[in-house]
Amino acid sequence: MGAVSRSSIRLAALIALSAVAAACGDGTNPLTFERDDSQSIAALTLKGGSALHTHRTFGLTTAVFAQNTDIQLNVVDDRGHSRACGTPRVRIELSMQAVIVYVASELATQPCQHDVTLSHEMKHVEVFREALEIAARDLARDFPVAIGIELRQARNPDELQQRFVVSLRNYLAQFMRDRERMLDESQAAVDSPEEYARVSTACPQS
Repeated sequence: MGAVSRSSIRLAALIALSAVAAACGDGTNPLTFERDDSQSIAALTLKGGSALHTHRTFGLTTAVFAQNTDIQLNVVDDRGHSRACGTPRVRIELSMQAVIVYVASELATQPCQHDVTLSHEMKHVEVFREALEIAARDLARDFPVAIGIELRQARNPDELQQRFVVSLRNYLAQFMRDRERMLDESQAAVDSPEEYARVSTACPQS
């Protein structure tokens, strides 16, 4: 017990947007999926936000949904007329880092319950995977329309940069809030009464 194993699942989504192109792919940056069987039922219960006197957590999957953005503005500065024009290029990486699947250490001596618990947690992993793929697809589709990738103008390059950064930051903040809400709803659906019944009755009672 106490060992941590790693699998080779790689999840990431890169989105590049410019004045002439929009592209989405499953990227090259890894999201590492980890297994950890070293935590006790009590520790997992607390980690999951439940109270020990009302709940016992045999398995738990955690992840952080995040984004990283790189912005470039190709700017022409017409100082004689106090104006600057530019077109943006944006590279956005969406990620789930790091996904960790916990199975309680007490289940090491209960192979059936260990495997059933793990199978349930893998359903949560699949929800993370699907959420990331859908978010990348939707962002690549909606971002050019919502933000616009046309020529922009301002009084100077600093103002041009600031305006675009603010609009991009506001858009992505709302996008991430919406996606996190949708992700929470999808994960809650995994923890259905039917699924809990399956997990609780799958193994013979000793």
